[in-house]
Amino acid sequence: MARLSPSQCRGQAPPAHEKSNAAAAAAHRNAPQRHPDFNPPITIPTSHTPPSHIQAACIPTLFCRIIVCVCGDEMGRGSLRLAVLECDQLQNYLGGNSDGYSKLLQTAFNQVLKNAARVLHPQMTVPPTLSFTAFDVKAEKYPEDFLAFDGVLITGSLSGVYDGDAWIQRLLNVIRELDNMKVKTVGISFGHQAIAEALGGHVGRNPKGSEVSVRKAQVTKEGARVFLPTFKEFRLHYHHNDAILTLPPGFLNLATNNVTEFQSTYKRQQFLTFCGHPEYSHNPEVLEKLLGYDREKLWVPEQLVEHGLTTLSQQTDYEWVIKQILLFFTGALDSFP
Repeated sequence: MARLSPSQCRGQAPPAHEKSNAAAAAAHRNAPQRHPDFNPPITIPTSHTPPSHIQAACIPTLFCRIIVCVCGDEMGRGSLRLAVLECDQLQNYLGGNSDGYSKLLQTAFNQVLKNAARVLHPQMTVPPTLSFTAFDVKAEKYPEDFLAFDGVLITGSLSGVYDGDAWIQRLLNVIRELDNMKVKTVGISFGHQAIAEALGGHVGRNPKGSEVSVRKAQVTKEGARVFLPTFKEFRLHYHHNDAILTLPPGFLNLATNNVTEFQSTYKRQQFLTFCGHPEYSHNPEVLEKLLGYDREKLWVPEQLVEHGLTTLSQQTDYEWVIKQILLFFTGALDSFP
């Protein structure tokens, strides 16, 4: 599939500044780099967060850029390639026919891209997709070369980052290597906690209890400067007993609530994490089965399990969260300090 410029996505002739941007992008692709066909991140020069109406006007262009980045051409070159470090096998808890974290994430991400493509360019006949390659890190399987990917996504797990298992210790070391290599990395739930623990933060049992339901998180002042567009709060499915207790140096807290202080964390150009699970919103039956497993193992108080089951069908902002992750991987979030 041919690449689409932002003006083509809007059905307009490209303005002069887009022509110059296109020329710059072409020059960039011809220069030595990690992925010759992957466009450079969008940059929006600014020293402050623009007013909300300016942000809103920029969003269609930003998401057109996402479509450009992930579509690639008919040979698949130029698509966003992500390495998924799968920190547990859900099939072990939910049955052999259950999807794993990587498949759940890929399905949810591709649905968001499909919806965005439908709105921005109705004539697009083949919806864009992401390239996900899963690695079972509990079996200590990792990419031979992280630089062959455009980013890394670390999934959830039923383990705790402080358990001391050999595979967890290696994962923490790998996260430190990713930090040194400046590889863009996203953490979800366990991944959110592992990144903090690896880089100088502290993770432990949440002193205010478990979150095992649809919950709200309020965006902080720092989050309002990073997220595009800014939300006052967002809702996700949650399934955790542990929490980040201390942020690592250099990280911002982007969201919080009355149970878990650090709901989303960010280190510019390197890490973005969420405590909640955007992938469960697209398939809430997974959380329903996990709550049944919690009940069987007596891991979560019965009243919390019952409450969680009543919230499974509630709407969440998982699409907005996934868009933030895509904007992070394409460099757009990093344009705002």
